[in-house]
Amino acid sequence: MSTPQETPLTPEHSKPPSGDDRPTLEDLFEQAAQLRQAIQNHTQSLDKPQRGPMPPQLPYVADELLRRLAADQYARGVRDDGSLVGPDFELMRTVDADNTAALQRIIDTHGWPGHSLVGEQAAHGAWLIAQHGELDFQLRALGLLREAVDRGEATPAQLAYLTDRCLMRQERPQLYGTQYRDVGDGRGMQLWEVADPETLDARRAEVGLGPQAEYEAAVRSTY
Repeated sequence: MSTPQETPLTPEHSKPPSGDDRPTLEDLFEQAAQLRQAIQNHTQSLDKPQRGPMPPQLPYVADELLRRLAADQYARGVRDDGSLVGPDFELMRTVDADNTAALQRIIDTHGWPGHSLVGEQAAHGAWLIAQHGELDFQLRALGLLREAVDRGEATPAQLAYLTDRCLMRQERPQLYGTQYRDVGDGRGMQLWEVADPETLDARRAEVGLGPQAEYEAAVRSTY
């Protein structure tokens, strides 16, 4: 399967809650500090002796997540051969709603589907489904994902993406420069506001992401 596409929000998918006060930089960097602590815990978990990849504890859940990941990517125009076509926005809405409901059911029954439960690829699918869900569910998933990173069951980069997505959808500056949005002004996809952009690449490096300029080039080559 090709690398999953993380689709920036279009105006119809980006309605923020009303009346939400903008946070101070101190609030945002407190979130960054929490993420750094999660990364430290994640790194410590990786220092433990490893026996190599283990089969997922819940293979039937893994299979479902992989099927749902494939549906997510197909709706976004990703084909089996890796080629890209235009996304089907109506299909995206249908698939995203169905996938979110399924992930909520999985979480209610088993907790966050991390590496041990479903394997790395299916866990990546769970993250991407959350990334494409509604804000209230994303905020719930964010806390669960942070705990999963603490246990070495998810990656700091996944947590950074979901953190930025939640901040953007609340009309707040993002921390890691992962989110772009078309605000309907004719300029197409634009980088969402970033807190303290002078230290952006340092924060990205902390979570295993490359320089912002490289990411920008990749986004421009796709959208």
